[in-house]
Amino acid sequence: MDLGTFCAGLPVRGISSQADLEQYLLSDTFQKFYAFVKTLSESVAGLKLSDCPAPSANVHWAATLLEQMSTSVSNYPPVETNSRFGNAAFRDWLDAMRVMVPKEHFDKKIPLPDEVSSYLLNSLGDYQRIDYGTGHEAHFIAWLYCLCASETGPFFTTHDHCSLILSLFTRYMHLMRRLQQTYWLEPAGSHGVWGLDDYHFLPFLFGASQLINHPHLRPKSIHDLDLVEEYASEYLYFSCVDTINRVKTATLQWHSPMLNDISAVRTWSKVNQGLLKMYRVEVLGKVPIMQHFLFGKILPFHSTAPRTDEKHRHSMRGDCCGNPLPSIYSVTGTNRSDCNHSPLSKLPFD
Repeated sequence: MDLGTFCAGLPVRGISSQADLEQYLLSDTFQKFYAFVKTLSESVAGLKLSDCPAPSANVHWAATLLEQMSTSVSNYPPVETNSRFGNAAFRDWLDAMRVMVPKEHFDKKIPLPDEVSSYLLNSLGDYQRIDYGTGHEAHFIAWLYCLCASETGPFFTTHDHCSLILSLFTRYMHLMRRLQQTYWLEPAGSHGVWGLDDYHFLPFLFGASQLINHPHLRPKSIHDLDLVEEYASEYLYFSCVDTINRVKTATLQWHSPMLNDISAVRTWSKVNQGLLKMYRVEVLGKVPIMQHFLFGKILPFHSTAPRTDEKHRHSMRGDCCGNPLPSIYSVTGTNRSDCNHSPLSKLPFD
């Protein structure tokens, strides 16, 4: 841990080995963060996006910030290149965000503004690799967590929880889809065909919760293209499937076998429960992802595991190994199946 950076008010990485991760998974910080993800999921059970209540003043501020960030993308058009990998103009946009986002937090008089804004900035993708994955997505939830924590007031209250997903997370998804399409962000840590999505996990978790007890939509409904398109504007799960259908060729069974397998589960409640368990194991429980996660005063963690020269074993294209994987938006229409990937562990949907 870089104590100098920590003392300066910026969160720092705290996991560099399997031993560190195992300590983290037993920590109060992990338990609280995982419980927060579960609470957010439960807060949108049975709700459409249009059911979002009128936002509080603080939710409105955050929504406006995310919209400003999205609008600013047009000020930094992609540079012309023959490369199918990440576009360098992304760095220009991110440089601008590194100025704007902390300033907005300072102006709003949010406590610990440097620490809190760091989580939002780290949810946007990697500056050097120009990639994006579930570790970045987790930082957005960490930003929401910080703004719900006692250290910030809390800035958001329990009454805001469903709005954090139906309003803020949805806007964040729109922002990230725009960045992925505009700058061809590479998928970080992609499981290939054995993942839910090249970039995201949580919209499936929250989206499955939205669909619990729906009168006629079932997990198998994702195979009906008309239904998917009709309900994509109301349900995050269908929105993600619709995006996948638009950018990938062939059938869901071929390019997304995990989603295909999940569609055989009988109820959305079971899907939601299974995805929550999977998130713990496949995202929060993986060194290649969590070695980039930031810790500070609000989300504290300091490993006491002895330092070793241990090298983690990549079971996927890890966030850290720098193996470039082209953006799906740059290779749409080509076959991106990777036969060298092995499937994830047994799906926890029993």
